[in-house]
Amino acid sequence: MSLRQLRVLIDALPPTSALGRALNGNAWSDETHLLAFIADALQVSNAQVAAAAGAKSVKKPKPLPRPETAEHSRDEDPNAEAREAHKALVAQVMPGR
Repeated sequence: MSLRQLRVLIDALPPTSALGRALNGNAWSDETHLLAFIADALQVSNAQVAAAAGAKSVKKPKPLPRPETAEHSRDEDPNAEAREAHKALVAQVMPGR
């Protein structure tokens, strides 16, 4: 396999692949973020309807945890060293990136 073929294969990987997650820092696609936003909006809507219907002590719903806030913040990246080594390797293999 030539380096050009390898580059074409790497460029064709989806954002949810292991490489895409390593480069972007999370495993959520745009669709998954939108679904989480819709779920949060539905929770708020249900709470508003319950309050308007006369329910006592309706609690404000908590939003679903996002990848950035789930385990580690972006400041405390446990894989930072591995990520930098990977970027250096990709820069050697694919000079245009």
